[in-house]
Amino acid sequence: MSQSKLRDRAARAWRDEAGSATVEFAILFPVFMAILTGMAWLALYLLTIANVQQLTHEVARQSLQHHGGALSRAELCATIEQSLVTDLTETFVMISPERLGSVHCSAGTRAGWSEITLTYDASFMGFNSVFRRLNDGSDQITAKAIVMGG
Repeated sequence: MSQSKLRDRAARAWRDEAGSATVEFAILFPVFMAILTGMAWLALYLLTIANVQQLTHEVARQSLQHHGGALSRAELCATIEQSLVTDLTETFVMISPERLGSVHCSAGTRAGWSEITLTYDASFMGFNSVFRRLNDGSDQITAKAIVMGG
């Protein structure tokens, strides 16, 4: 084969774009899947945060029936920690009862107020190192609610 024919074939092969879409797809598909998976995990993480916050507010709301009555703050906190949280956790799909951490009930900033704090262990979630950075280096989701009155 002559030098010019070989050069022409090489030039044609270089300009030929057959299969370029397949190569582009093979390069971009893993990136697209990583982005899509990350978005799904982020949505699950945000939904879990919302559920923990909602659980905390629901515990505070349900504790109002005991607040201001004959119960002392210690008895109210014991009721919240022992029964309300356990019962209400079962109604939230995204919250696993065994991952629910401490339930803390303390005096609020004003007389007669109580502050309820719940923590939830989110260390099992995917992309955990990213979420840890978003959450100040912690795997714990913390939610607070205030019960006013009394």
